[in-house]
Amino acid sequence: MKIVQALLSSGGRIFRPRNAVSRAVRKFWRSESGLGTLEVILIIAVVIIIALLFKDWIIDLIENLMGKADDKADEIFS
Repeated sequence: MKIVQALLSSGGRIFRPRNAVSRAVRKFWRSESGLGTLEVILIIAVVIIIALLFKDWIIDLIENLMGKADDKADEIFS
């Protein structure tokens, strides 16, 4: 009896697991929840990769700037 009711309520269509899976995948793909998290993770990953690629240049730049700041501080306070 439950099978007949299920068939009648579904418009006579038989439930096929493959269709249910493809519908679930389509629904998940169209869903926008979690999209912000993914974007943040991708941005962080790109920043880390860029920092690793230019690590030596960044270190030299920071050391140069800190050296100049230290020299100016010595001029002011001497």
